[in-house]
Amino acid sequence: MLEVIQLKDVRKTYGELIAVERVSLSIRKGEVFGVLGHNGAGKTTLLEMMEGVHQPDQGEVKVMGMDALTSRAFKEKIGVQLQATSLHHHLKVKELLRLFASFYKEALPIEELVKEFELAPLLNQYFKRLSGGQKQKVSLAIAVIHNPNIVFLDEPSTGLDPGIRHIVWKYIQNFKKQGKTVVITTHYMEEAESLCDRVALIEKGKVLTVDTPKEIINGLNIQSRVIFIRPENLDVGKLTEVSGLTFKHTGDSIEVKTNDVEKVIQRLYRWSEEQNWQIEGLRIEHGSLNDYFKSH
Repeated sequence: MLEVIQLKDVRKTYGELIAVERVSLSIRKGEVFGVLGHNGAGKTTLLEMMEGVHQPDQGEVKVMGMDALTSRAFKEKIGVQLQATSLHHHLKVKELLRLFASFYKEALPIEELVKEFELAPLLNQYFKRLSGGQKQKVSLAIAVIHNPNIVFLDEPSTGLDPGIRHIVWKYIQNFKKQGKTVVITTHYMEEAESLCDRVALIEKGKVLTVDTPKEIINGLNIQSRVIFIRPENLDVGKLTEVSGLTFKHTGDSIEVKTNDVEKVIQRLYRWSEEQNWQIEGLRIEHGSLNDYFKSH
């Protein structure tokens, strides 16, 4: 598969702070690629070097074969939504769209953007009076107003309520359907798992691993949890003895961590029949990247 972004041995420092330390990775055409990490892990710095905002102290950044800092054609190929977008507060949404469309030789028709991002009710409103979710929709529309090949989104759903966050996710999925490459930074594990084909897990400026969210979860040995209501006649100590598993008793619930959910459930039902107790309130919480972040 064609690689559209290549980073080789990239390093960036600010004084004594090492923001990015010797990162090498490649991003493929048409994928949603996530850079996942805690606040301060180096996500934004890494993204800004791909966007041509900052020059690395060491290493090489190529985007579609072009140098991000020296190529003028590069700017026509990418769309950027910054973590904190500062737009003209005293302009109406329709005026903002016209303004940014005028910056490019081949901007998309504004009517097309209005339809795609459902902006019709907002066109005559001043940007400063929009809600956080509405502002995010406008800034996403502006990021792709020139139909770029690659879209960079820095924390696209930070600060949004869950309903608006899922609307933003829909737009990101639409970018992929249109054949665009999307690079997002996020510290939301659910976001990375829902959107990203692959993820770079970054910590203290270093990329720990690059893989699909599922394979990262498997590689980190993040276990799922089988949880059920504790029956009155169940001796948890005896169940642990028989099963060899470790059961955690919390309030009225019992939890067991496992890499093989199906096997544990089969055993539970077999033991419940043998010992004459009932399984109630059974639920499964699958392991996620969130579990890794909670432990680090």
